[in-house]
Amino acid sequence: MTEEPRTQQFRQLYEVTFARVAGYVSRRLSSPQDAACVVAETYLVAWRKWSGVSLADAMLLRLDR
Repeated sequence: MTEEPRTQQFRQLYEVTFARVAGYVSRRLSSPQDAACVVAETYLVAWRKWSGVSLADAMLLRLDR
């Protein structure tokens, strides 16, 4: 079974950004469980808003603030 392009693009986004997003969140929260929940919620919101545009760039720019 082949993934649809939308899913493939999001999977690539996840693979490229996960370590950075998880690291950012982990540095700000003392609980690993809370950090995992925040990261999961971040990607859930991103998936719901996903339109195939450069969301990776938008997410990383927000993290650098």
